[in-house]
Amino acid sequence: MFTYNFAKDHVAAVESLAKPITIRAMRKDGRAPKPGEHLRLYTGMRTKNCRPIMEAVCQRIQEIRITFDWVAIRGGQENGNSDWIYLNKQVALQLARTDGFTDFESFWRFFAPQAVGGAFHGHLIHFRPMTRQELRKISTTKKPKTKKQKS
Repeated sequence: MFTYNFAKDHVAAVESLAKPITIRAMRKDGRAPKPGEHLRLYTGMRTKNCRPIMEAVCQRIQEIRITFDWVAIRGGQENGNSDWIYLNKQVALQLARTDGFTDFESFWRFFAPQAVGGAFHGHLIHFRPMTRQELRKISTTKKPKTKKQKS
């Protein structure tokens, strides 16, 4: 399971499913969610205003590179495609808007501080809300019993 925090200005878009994606930097340990894996989406993490947004399922994950003038996406773990696909400006702008930005410039400004050698390298994670059946399944999963301490 992976947990992701969203800025408060993106919460309404996540809740309404207008933002069914998130772009995250590569983790130092190399781990990334796999299609079908449980995701927990929050806002305000590490603050007193922390609250859950939704329980979600990873649908697809792709590598992404973003620079000031281009975006490239590499296949997906589910299909093993290793070719980079460079998005035209119209598709890159649509990706930026789907991710909650009004234009490509603000999209790039957000990722630029994390860029190494002029390019941000991360994961494009597509998700959907969990169904009621999936939620029931995770809520009924037995938790390991803890040993009672002697008094």
